[in-house]
Amino acid sequence: MYALGIKELWEIPKDRLAPGSVIHTMGYPLRMEEFGGVLHLRGCPTVSCRSDSSSGSTIEDPLFDPHLTFQRFKQHPFMRELLDGGKLVRYGAKALPEGGWHTIPRARTWTAASSPATPAGS
Repeated sequence: MYALGIKELWEIPKDRLAPGSVIHTMGYPLRMEEFGGVLHLRGCPTVSCRSDSSSGSTIEDPLFDPHLTFQRFKQHPFMRELLDGGKLVRYGAKALPEGGWHTIPRARTWTAASSPATPAGS
């Protein structure tokens, strides 16, 4: 129903990516039973690179660590070359709803006849 998204914003040397570049990756370092991917963007006009990683909640391994997996991904030769000499500016993580209608919070209505502890129609 949910995935975990991890984002890092890097300042990188000007010659690493052309302005407006978008790179999608998937697979490495995930195993066949796991899914996820990474998106790299080069913003204009600033010299920055944004890496977003997401991994799904259907992964059955209780020891799967999305943060560690993302760190392992950054050790790949392509990523190492892209980020070499760069500076991590910001980072964060968030749960991403992927379950469609099942992940939308239900709206509750309250009536004057119902107490605050009991929603109408309950």
